[in-house]
Amino acid sequence: MYLCFALLHVWIVKVYQPGDERRHAKYAVVLEAESRLPTAKETRAATHPPLYYALVAKTVMRGVESTQGIDGAVRAARCVSVFFGAVALIFAFLIVRLLLPNHPALAVHATAIMAVIPSYSNTCAVLGNDSLSLASQFAMIYFAMLILLRGPSWPRCLVLALILSIVALTRVSGLLVMPVALFAVGAGTWWHAEGSPSRRALLTAVIPVALIAWVTATSGWFYLGNIAASGDPTGQAELLAQVRNHPVRSPFAVLFDPRKWLEIHDETWGRLAGSIFVRGSLEALARILTLVSLAGAAVALWQVRFWERLTDWRSPRFFAWLVVAGVFASVFLPTLVYHARGGGLHQRYTFGALYVTTLVLAIGFTWTGRRIAPVIGYVAAFLIAYSVNVSYAGILVRRVRTFPIEQALAAAIKYPTPTTTILMVGLFVGLLAIVYALAVLHRPLRSADADDEQG
Repeated sequence: MYLCFALLHVWIVKVYQPGDERRHAKYAVVLEAESRLPTAKETRAATHPPLYYALVAKTVMRGVESTQGIDGAVRAARCVSVFFGAVALIFAFLIVRLLLPNHPALAVHATAIMAVIPSYSNTCAVLGNDSLSLASQFAMIYFAMLILLRGPSWPRCLVLALILSIVALTRVSGLLVMPVALFAVGAGTWWHAEGSPSRRALLTAVIPVALIAWVTATSGWFYLGNIAASGDPTGQAELLAQVRNHPVRSPFAVLFDPRKWLEIHDETWGRLAGSIFVRGSLEALARILTLVSLAGAAVALWQVRFWERLTDWRSPRFFAWLVVAGVFASVFLPTLVYHARGGGLHQRYTFGALYVTTLVLAIGFTWTGRRIAPVIGYVAAFLIAYSVNVSYAGILVRRVRTFPIEQALAAAIKYPTPTTTILMVGLFVGLLAIVYALAVLHRPLRSADADDEQG
């Protein structure tokens, strides 16, 4: 289902219609044509680490020397982004399965919502480093949680070290989530390591420090370069000097402003490439779905007396939920602080915690044992997402005479009608499969065997 939506966006959205796409393409072109990193004067994307751009420059954009007349290369690079968006979905599913192993329906439901959220598939269908950043961040949290819940091992630590390097070399925001992963590694080492308390304490300190040293050795050069160029390892200061979208205000004023949280919500469901916003009744329906889900989640959590479990801090699973809370805070707080400093507030900045929010939405349909509840909830989410995508295609072509997505494809690259039909069939086959899975796997959160593993 994700691939159907994302590939539609690859094809129907004109090259460079997404506001940032040209500057991201410029980064890859400079790498390929001149074998060097671009400067901030050449592209504002220069503050980003180079891994994604080097990957597309040396594969689908090989031999490209200019950002002009490269529609095919840009769309091929978009497909690379789509692939990493799919990888991110897989790791989101695996994270939820680790958190709630006795509730597979929640993993299906939460990931399926994430797959069809309009701005997720749309963002992952653009030439840019967002999808690789999400895939690496989700993989980082998954392997860190694996160490937390099952203990450290050489393979797990080595894989995590590789992923940490990818995170640091893909997007600066990934560094802000990294302390949460290192906390999970330290807690898991202390909990599962064998031997005396002094040996466990030594391993608890050495493994995270070794991982930090590895990340510093493999990616520190880029951040030192940012400091030399602008005095700021993240490059935020230079970006804000070039473009300040909003007046500076107190971070607390932004953090506790409900309008900002509602703005993020509405853009998640209705903002797509080209700064196109789908508003009106579709926006209202998304809000209603979220409110119903949050109310249902509150009832479900009350039924299982979740507050009693919060006192059991001597369990790795307790620390796993701390990691989830830490991920949410590490993604949203820096986003809102950046906005308070004058930066933009875009929904894609919060995607690093998207599986947390979709898990809450999925929990909202576990307050009852009736299998129809999650089915209705997911079908509603799908239909809203589907309608947003159809409306978006209609906006792109402006004058709609037939199915808007089909007309958008024809206007963009002359795709034949069977392509639209195949993709639409794929979407609805996916919908039917998820409805079946939810009906078979559903169980209320309050069920007698709801305690996961050791509770």
